[in-house]
Amino acid sequence: MMFLSPGKNPYYHIEHEPDRSFAAVVFSSNTSAMDAEEFKALSLGFAQELARLRPRLALVDTREFLFPVSPELQEWSSRTLVPLLIGAGIERLCMVAAQDMITSLSIEQAIEEVRMEHQGRLYSLSYLPDRASALRWLFHAKF
Repeated sequence: MMFLSPGKNPYYHIEHEPDRSFAAVVFSSNTSAMDAEEFKALSLGFAQELARLRPRLALVDTREFLFPVSPELQEWSSRTLVPLLIGAGIERLCMVAAQDMITSLSIEQAIEEVRMEHQGRLYSLSYLPDRASALRWLFHAKF
């Protein structure tokens, strides 16, 4: 497994396993200090990195993500971020639930926004409570 930290980013790192066509974006608790523009910049950054890596399977680990995503940013993510991820060749994406309840709720709402807007064009998407469940779903569940 390779660990990438694009631009010495304090908010996340990427784990990449090219032989399994897998990548994980793992957020840190430093996200509590972000503002909306930093959220957009880091989201575009990890989407571009995933587009470069082109994994079929992707995990977004939000367990330590502490930035509550506003309804406006949820909408922005659905309109801007999701098409980039679809274009990156991701076939299956799993989000690991944030530990912070408010952040977790905002991420769940964002996922529902994505499902409604991109129905039928979207990769397979799941939101699970822990990394072990997420990895089982990514690697072993039927497409």
